[in-house]
Amino acid sequence: MPQMETLKIKHISQSPQAGGFYVLNLELEQAPTSLAYRYTLPEAALQATLFHAQQTQLQLLSQAALEPAFLENSALTTLSALTDTMPEKTLAETQQATLLLGADLGIGPLLYEARRLSQTHRAPLFALLHASEGFPFAVKPAKFMASGLPVQAIGACPLLEDWKIPNRLSSAWGLPGCYDGNLPELFARWLESEQQLRTTNKNPEPWRVRAFLPESLNQACAQLAHTYSWLQFEAIDVP
Repeated sequence: MPQMETLKIKHISQSPQAGGFYVLNLELEQAPTSLAYRYTLPEAALQATLFHAQQTQLQLLSQAALEPAFLENSALTTLSALTDTMPEKTLAETQQATLLLGADLGIGPLLYEARRLSQTHRAPLFALLHASEGFPFAVKPAKFMASGLPVQAIGACPLLEDWKIPNRLSSAWGLPGCYDGNLPELFARWLESEQQLRTTNKNPEPWRVRAFLPESLNQACAQLAHTYSWLQFEAIDVP
């Protein structure tokens, strides 16, 4: 059982998002000593993932709404951070080509890392996102090209586009603009495309992948990545 850092909540509110998601806005009594990708609200038996953090302000992504009683009566007083998922090293510390993978609640920490990378990173960046049902944002036509990926995958995440990070989406529900399939399938297409590019590039860059996925998807993607020597794969399990 991982150790927990318990944080005191001063105020909490929630904002509904697309796709049945919610952003939980928390003001803490003091800033956390470090950040985690995954949190629990014990009184509400709710798990959420990191989306944004600034000093004592946290924004978490949830797939369930907090009941009104928790908000009206200030019944939520503690937040628990899972230390086994704390990022010991930020991706922005080294300038290396980076691919981010995220599905459902994993979209929160993907966007958290993407925001930081967009501010300082100069190496290539790319992101692949998957929704089991809907995305926590309105899918928009992609502005950035992604050669080698399925032509029907023309939708993108607006925030990532604003941060100038090319990205593509997959969905098993046939959502417009998305690749019709699961994330390992789309990841496999990206790997094949990148491998082909490397045959014509005299000095190809190595890539690293940070995946924010449920354990089964992380295992499937890690298995795909295993055969490519130019790829370093790091898995972060999320619910």
